[in-house]
Amino acid sequence: MKSIFVSRRVETSIKELRKTGKTGINLADKAEKVIDILASGAAQNSSAMIGTTTKYGEKRIQKCQKYDLGCGYRLVTVHQGETLFIPFLGTHDNCQRWLANNHLNNLAAGSGRSISIPDMNQMEKSSQESACDTYSADDNQFDYLTDEDLRFVFSGIVRGMRKQGK
Repeated sequence: MKSIFVSRRVETSIKELRKTGKTGINLADKAEKVIDILASGAAQNSSAMIGTTTKYGEKRIQKCQKYDLGCGYRLVTVHQGETLFIPFLGTHDNCQRWLANNHLNNLAAGSGRSISIPDMNQMEKSSQESACDTYSADDNQFDYLTDEDLRFVFSGIVRGMRKQGK
């Protein structure tokens, strides 16, 4: 999965939910949390808990997942190729209607927002390489420090700890 496409309809639904009071704000926050976790790429290589999915999933559309946001609201995602589409957010009944009407359709990026997902494998490799480069035991990066410099630094640390009462 290389990108996520959030439809304009979902973005509009989130804005409308925020106008409906405390419950609507909580639902909008949950929807955005699911989208943010998916967009971060954290769920690519692990079974990280993204959100509560519906008990039986969705069989009408291949690679479709419904997230239960609470209060009868659902967020629908569909994985096609390298893109995860987020085409619908709404009540349970409206979700059922949308699924029935769109179960034969292929999704395409229309109006909405596209988010690139970072490749977690590449990020892990680069962070491991940089950590190895930074903390190599063979490096003599502290050879230029004198005993006086070290005493000054450590005495400052000790004074700071005393001020905190530790």
